[in-house]
Amino acid sequence: MDRSVEVVNTHISGFSLDYVEALRADQYGWSTLRRLSEPLHTELAALNDAPNPDALARRADRVDLIVGEMNAREMNAGEIYASETNAAEMDAAEMDAAAAPYGASLQDVRRLIEGPGRPGVEGPRIRTQVLPGQGHLAHIHAPELLSRCLDVVGASW
Repeated sequence: MDRSVEVVNTHISGFSLDYVEALRADQYGWSTLRRLSEPLHTELAALNDAPNPDALARRADRVDLIVGEMNAREMNAGEIYASETNAAEMDAAEMDAAAAPYGASLQDVRRLIEGPGRPGVEGPRIRTQVLPGQGHLAHIHAPELLSRCLDVVGASW
């Protein structure tokens, strides 16, 4: 399981080995990541079997990217205003200026969903929500905050 967590964080998420070692130092967080990595093979197989991203993108009407505040700050995404209990929204220009992996990912998504093959469509709405005080592991360290953010995002469309 250790290797699965390392692969997800380095090869998929693009984090450094130093970052992975810092994760490993948090025994509770690391044990949770190990548990969460158990279905990794099945999840990756499902992703590989999923429809072509271009085909999915042509059907998208909206996209929400949820990112932790610490990651957003590392991306040089500008000033972020959020309370301890609510997410803040970043605008597209801030995310476009952001560094990888999140800024680059959002740019890839925007390119796909606003690209050719969507005649007569003004373009889907793309928003980025920032979780205050969180990094990459908000689903482990602040599941209630992430849940509230998802509720707000879902109700706001």
